Amino acid sequence: MGTFYVRAVPTELNAELVKKIDFVPQDTIRLTVNLLDQANEKMPGISTVTILDPDNNEIDRKTVALGTEGSFILPEFAVAGLWIV
Repeated sequence: MGTFYVRAVPTELNAELVKKIDFVPQDTIRLTVNLLDQANEKMPGISTVTILDPDNNEIDRKTVALGTEGSFILPEFAVAGLWIV
């Protein structure tokens, strides 16, 4: 009888906001980044998270461990509108 190994294949990367979706300037944004494989299992590793304002300007960038909470602080004069993580 032989054996074989099935590799985890990354299939989905998501960033989940912790508790809030509505922010004001100088609020702290808390989020968790997860990378899921073909079986919907969380994979270990690190990811670079970039925050873009409504004008598509990069406001912040951090490297976070997958599956752990990271945080960003919005600038004092944050532009109103839909921001992208």
